[in-house]
Amino acid sequence: LLLDTRLLHLTGITPALSPSCRALTVEAMERARAAHVSISFDVNYREKLWPPDEAADALRPLIAGVDLLFCGQGDAQRIFGCTGAPQAVLGQLAELSGARTVVMSIGDGGVMAVVDGAVLTADAVPVGIVDRLGAGDALAAGVIDGWLDGDLAAGLRRGVVLAALALSQHGDMVVTTRAEMAALLAGQGETLKR
Repeated sequence: LLLDTRLLHLTGITPALSPSCRALTVEAMERARAAHVSISFDVNYREKLWPPDEAADALRPLIAGVDLLFCGQGDAQRIFGCTGAPQAVLGQLAELSGARTVVMSIGDGGVMAVVDGAVLTADAVPVGIVDRLGAGDALAAGVIDGWLDGDLAAGLRRGVVLAALALSQHGDMVVTTRAEMAALLAGQGETLKR
């Protein structure tokens, strides 16, 4: 199933669910690597599923050397003990994981990424929050879209726009079009109104 795939995207929720789900995550990653498929991993920590120390022990080997790692600043601090200003936390996360590209959300501060030692940023899009569900997944979707196009900076901008759209809607799935996303990107910096 991975042979025609450019990227396998996984979440830290799956290995938290059960030992068999953790084993399945490991197997999926092994098969992806064997098929030369890039791996994206979103830490996506859920404290109701496991405590930080257990999550850290399980996630460290899973995030090691992935192509694209997503982690919120709060999760980096809580799970992996990264401290300091956002750029310091990002650097510690990159060092700890050995991931080729690390993307860290910083709440209403937007998103930061480090790739090949270069730090990229994108400011959050101001929005009236209707529902927080799905904003992280929307951010990841936008970043992955740009990453697959070979333009991480554009991916970060797409990610913050999609996250803002998710925050402005009910539910955890973004309802939009490429045309709406392009229009919002063209006017980035303005407050999102729906």
